[in-house]
Amino acid sequence: MTLHRLRHLFRHNIALGAPEPDFLCVGMVKAATDWLFDQLRAHPDFWIPPVKELRYLNVAQPRMDNTLRKFSQHRPGRERRSAEGDADLAFLKEAAPLAERPRDLDAYAALFRFKGKRISGDISPGYYDLEGNIITAIAERFPRLKIV
Repeated sequence: MTLHRLRHLFRHNIALGAPEPDFLCVGMVKAATDWLFDQLRAHPDFWIPPVKELRYLNVAQPRMDNTLRKFSQHRPGRERRSAEGDADLAFLKEAAPLAERPRDLDAYAALFRFKGKRISGDISPGYYDLEGNIITAIAERFPRLKIV
């Protein structure tokens, strides 16, 4: 699937500027999700969180290991200031306190407001084995969500 085709799939979400993920990427380990993450992070039509594999939806009390690790590596003054860098840091500051707390789909959705009018999503291959009740809750909370 080309990036142009992905943009077409998400056109309704873009028009609304919905502060929520436009897609969830699920899949098996070693299925090129690192490559996809890198490609979308570099594309101007997408805003992808600075952490691959948020793993927020997997468990009732997400550990958010990757997010906490990335946030702990942040050193003020070391990064080049940019709108993208500011959004990434704001995302990390807001996402880190969600660790070890009960899963909250509204708080999860709010993390994606940093995307603005761009396409955004969560690339966490482990979502392929979500339980039926959480799939239902996700579908009800995010009716326009695409699964990649």
